[in-house]
Amino acid sequence: MHSKLMLLSYPTHLRIVVPTANLVPYDWGETGIMENTVFLVDLPRLSPKSSTSASPKMTNFGEDLIHFLGAMDLEQSIIDSMHHFDFSATIDLAFVHTIGGANTSDGPSWRRTGYCGLGRAISQLGLATEDPLNIEYITSSVGSLNTEFLTTLYLAAQGDQGIAVYNWRTTPASKLSKLVDRNMQAAQQTAQKQMAAGFRIYFPSLETVHASTGGPNNGGTICFQSKWWNSPTFPRNLLRDCKSRREGMLMHNKIMYVYPTSTSRDPAPSHSVDSNSWAYIGSANCSESAWGRLAKDRQTKEPKLNCRNWECGVIVPFRKAAAMAAGHHDSFTVPKTDEDGEAHFVKDGKAKIKTQATTSGLKAFEKVMPVPIQHPGNKYGNDDKLWFYTE
Repeated sequence: MHSKLMLLSYPTHLRIVVPTANLVPYDWGETGIMENTVFLVDLPRLSPKSSTSASPKMTNFGEDLIHFLGAMDLEQSIIDSMHHFDFSATIDLAFVHTIGGANTSDGPSWRRTGYCGLGRAISQLGLATEDPLNIEYITSSVGSLNTEFLTTLYLAAQGDQGIAVYNWRTTPASKLSKLVDRNMQAAQQTAQKQMAAGFRIYFPSLETVHASTGGPNNGGTICFQSKWWNSPTFPRNLLRDCKSRREGMLMHNKIMYVYPTSTSRDPAPSHSVDSNSWAYIGSANCSESAWGRLAKDRQTKEPKLNCRNWECGVIVPFRKAAAMAAGHHDSFTVPKTDEDGEAHFVKDGKAKIKTQATTSGLKAFEKVMPVPIQHPGNKYGNDDKLWFYTE
């Protein structure tokens, strides 16, 4: 169980908290060595006198949260209590998750979870696109990556629900006409080329960890293994050194920033709320364990999503964050931008987080949400050493 989720019920509202942090002191800033990110939203309690017909319709966010809670076998009373709150504030958000185990059409649907669920959520939010994307993935753990998995995740970010790579992998060439086979190969090559050009993964170097305030003795939850890095199929050119903008801090963040390549590496220079850019905040690292693998069930011959971990997170469209920043949404935590372009995140009028603007492709994101990394990160050279936590 790697997911991180808090449901805090108050007499007046429900607070949903999705952190990247574990429930340990050093992940919450008490020792000053590790930083994390938290998404939270407050949902007002519905009046007991409200009739069912008069209550707001449950949003996709709420339905997927309830689906996840049911898969966890939480007490039914807790699951039922979700219907006592107004989820209207989540109408332009998505709750995405990974349900551990084998997800089939007979059990927990494979279309609703893992990277398949990510693609489904992107489509539901109207963010699906065939245009090339940039993906900046901050991760505290890196798995045994390869081109196929990263292409799968890239296509999910475009709105594909796992079917494209599944078909490439499972359809025998003997069952394809030459024309269909050529078209499928061309689509696969295009997706892989776009992924290689736009995907960047942020993970710290050995030097960065040693130079941190906590040092290597506090890097045990930042995980990567040299055997994966040394694999001939590992995409080394996609990794960047992950350095915090707060000097000396290590990161346990899991954040994806996704924005179209066609915008000259700036998600919304005019801060348009129509931007197709979005961010993911949650527990999922950049690994197949976190997002799953869609395979063909040997018995039913139907798709089956195998997931090793349980994960959950939230998709925040740029347009949603921009509207909140402009004061168009009643939200507990609202970012305010001052004259020098710095975003201050405030609670009850008091500044809690401050980020400084850069001139990179994440500049527009910084107007509306935290971007904790120094960007662009340094590419790893042949002589650079990464942080391998077991060595």
